[in-house]
Amino acid sequence: MLIPVVDVLALIPVARSTLYLRMAEPDFPKPIKIGGKVFWESKEIEAYIESKKKSAVLTAGLPSCSTCGGTKFEAHPATSQYLVCIACMGR
Repeated sequence: MLIPVVDVLALIPVARSTLYLRMAEPDFPKPIKIGGKVFWESKEIEAYIESKKKSAVLTAGLPSCSTCGGTKFEAHPATSQYLVCIACMGR
């Protein structure tokens, strides 16, 4: 069953802009474009969520980047008060 972006956002509670960033990840399901709208196979989204749950168990207790899910951080170059993800540099 195809589901629109609004339904995907209900299943994956992130900002719309974060969802579009995740679309660039190799393991994120590829969208299907129909008439200028974006849809996903619901089973593919469910499988993606399950895979993230499994990887979350492996990294339980570690902070993770809200953008890319990375778990390695370093001090922000401009101000050491904030940590940024090494993988995406706090995009």
